[in-house]
Amino acid sequence: TARRAADRAERGPATDSRVLLAGPLPGMSAWHGLQRPTLIEQNVTHVIDASHDTATNQPELDLLTGISNAVRASKAGLLIIDSNGLSTTGGLDIRQVGWEADPGDIVRQLRDHDLLPALAGWRVLWIGLAATAGDQAELPAPIRSKLQSYWAAICAATRAASCEFDDTPVNPTPPLATADMSVVEVPRINSVVGPRGNVLTTVPDALLGFGSDSASLSRAAVDVIRNMAAELQAELATRPNTTITVTGYTADPPGSTTDSRKRLSLARATVVANAMSAAGVTNKIVTVGGGATPGVTALQQGVFIEPVAAAMRRVEISY
Repeated sequence: TARRAADRAERGPATDSRVLLAGPLPGMSAWHGLQRPTLIEQNVTHVIDASHDTATNQPELDLLTGISNAVRASKAGLLIIDSNGLSTTGGLDIRQVGWEADPGDIVRQLRDHDLLPALAGWRVLWIGLAATAGDQAELPAPIRSKLQSYWAAICAATRAASCEFDDTPVNPTPPLATADMSVVEVPRINSVVGPRGNVLTTVPDALLGFGSDSASLSRAAVDVIRNMAAELQAELATRPNTTITVTGYTADPPGSTTDSRKRLSLARATVVANAMSAAGVTNKIVTVGGGATPGVTALQQGVFIEPVAAAMRRVEISY
């Protein structure tokens, strides 16, 4: 990671490029003249050594504060953020924000509380976003995309000169931290087998990526369905007459009606069914619009509770 960061810095504008890991590191040399390759190699080694010698002893990760500390009292240049982006405290606690938040809403709340870092003029490069290790579960493609959208919106709102995300795969080593770090819950496809062998698979909306009043699948969601369809087709290879039922469910936002919720949930079920067929599922598929789950509402005392609504939005596949 340090070598890639140095390479990106070298290929960027030569004036005032720097690698910051929670602030400038002492002992690093300027890159110029015939000694430039040697100095870059020395700086990379210095960064690697400093990283190994610096392990947090404080619980949780406050990434917004870390970014603010990194640029404090420094002239604008190149800021490299080497992190998986899973902040667990401070202004952006991913555990509280969840995976269905609107990036614009996140930015507005951070701005209202004066929590946006001051990155005007900085060129920002992210490395290792969504790369996990240790007890933290791997992030599926739609969740990786959502996490990037959060940080991209925040970076843009800081008036940074540029915001780039290096998507080169990394192999993170186990955490060096000596303090306990919370694990961020990751939405997953869940399957249960009933007493008669019937299977019910639930796909949460966070993996499907439907927008408000939308029945369009994101590219990452199509990949999720393609992988799921391959497993389903293999399982039903000897049961060609088994019918698959795809049922969509929605939340009950203010202004929606029973009919509108039925139509939207059916449209979403149909889109998922079509994606399954396109991915190779040959069994008969029927679609159902379940609307909002009976007996469940996200409107509580006149307030729309988003975490409840997020759990209501889903697609169920049964066979």
